[in-house]
Amino acid sequence: MIALDSNAEHVFLSDSKGLTVLGLAAAPLAIGSVSPSIASTNGATFKLRGSGFQPSTVVTVGGKAATSVFFDSNTLQVTAPAQPAGAAPMVVQNPDGENYKLDAAILYQR
Repeated sequence: MIALDSNAEHVFLSDSKGLTVLGLAAAPLAIGSVSPSIASTNGATFKLRGSGFQPSTVVTVGGKAATSVFFDSNTLQVTAPAQPAGAAPMVVQNPDGENYKLDAAILYQR
C-alpha cells in the first residue's frame, strides 16, 4: 500500500516486511480537485485543491490566463476566463518553472 499524508510531505509504503516512511523535501505540484468542475461559457470562480501551490503560482485554463488567490500550499481560488463550450485543460505553474497539467479540468456549458 502507498499513501500520502494530507500535506503531501510524507509517503508511507507498507508491505509484508513493514512500514517505510519517506519525507519529501517539498510537496510536488499537483491538482487534486476542481470544484465546481462545470462552468458557464462566461467564466466562473472555483476552488482548486492540490499540492505545491505558492503565492505566485500562475493558472491558465484553456490556454487563457486565469486570476488566482493563494490560500495555502493546497488551496487556490481561481476565476476562469470565458471559454467556448466544451472541456478545457488547466495548467498550474510555479515561478521555478515546475508545472502540472490537468486535461479536461473544467467543462464549459452554455
